[in-house]
Amino acid sequence: MADEAGLSAITVKRLEASEDTFHAKFETVMKVKEAVEVAGVVFSTGEDGVIHGVGLRQKG
Repeated sequence: MADEAGLSAITVKRLEASEDTFHAKFETVMKVKEAVEVAGVVFSTGEDGVIHGVGLRQKG
């Protein structure tokens, strides 16, 4: 994940170890989001701009 997101392994481990909330730069969060999207994760965003769901992209 770290390589795909262009982040250090320590940064990703810190994010993964967070209990409920975490503090990270917006740029860091966006890099992780983009990396998981490339891997097939789809975020469902409502008209309000808030992500309301997560799924996997269908193959084919």
